[in-house]
Amino acid sequence: MRYRDKWPQYAKQWDAMKINPSRQKEFDKIAQRIIAHKDVYKDIETKTGVPWYMIGLIHLRESNLDFGTYLGNGQSLGKQTTIVPKGRGP
Repeated sequence: MRYRDKWPQYAKQWDAMKINPSRQKEFDKIAQRIIAHKDVYKDIETKTGVPWYMIGLIHLRESNLDFGTYLGNGQSLGKQTTIVPKGRGP
């Protein structure tokens, strides 16, 4: 099944999420960091169809929003990747 075929299911899960009030400030700071790069993520969304906020969350998870790393695994852009996906880069 393709990712796009699951969008309705993912959207329903996204809409059902609730933030623990004791962590609200933490998540607000994270959201602000992601939103600061929204234009970059929107460009990627246009090319891939993946929602910009999902790209931002993946970028956060994989590389702590470091644009000097691969989105797919967080390893440095300056070296060939050694973890999945292996062998990418210079």
